[in-house]
Amino acid sequence: MEAIRYIKAYRKAARNEAIVLLVWAVLSIALVIFLLKMMAPESFIQGLSYAIIPMAIVLGFRSVRSLIVHVQLQKPIQENATLTSTELSRVHQLIPSLKTWRAVDQIILLVGFSMMLLGGLADFGAFMAGTGIGLTVQSTVLFLKDLWALWRAKLYLVELKVEQ
Repeated sequence: MEAIRYIKAYRKAARNEAIVLLVWAVLSIALVIFLLKMMAPESFIQGLSYAIIPMAIVLGFRSVRSLIVHVQLQKPIQENATLTSTELSRVHQLIPSLKTWRAVDQIILLVGFSMMLLGGLADFGAFMAGTGIGLTVQSTVLFLKDLWALWRAKLYLVELKVEQ
């Protein structure tokens, strides 16, 4: 009976995370469109938009994919011997993917931070500084999301192993 409670809690947390990140993606795209329409199209805002919009689209697709998986897993949960083993194998497959995404996020964060410094300190221009800030902000959100999801998946794995 405990296993069912863990499974429901894990799935609910994954759904809530996907919804929050989908809202973040939509709001960040809306903010960039607002800045482009309301302000003079200067190179800083253009650089910001070139970084934020593609990253927000990636985040949106990942969130929608998570919501689709959540809907597919909404079958009534019944306690049986294969339920825990099925969830264990699913989480074992998920963890390497989360680690890969975490590494990608770290690389993008470093690239964005470097571009921000080059644009601001080395006088490479406002466009590069804007792109760097956009990459830094979006990759930080993605990194925190993936870090949180990885932590939650590892904790879930431990709970399932205890229940097995």
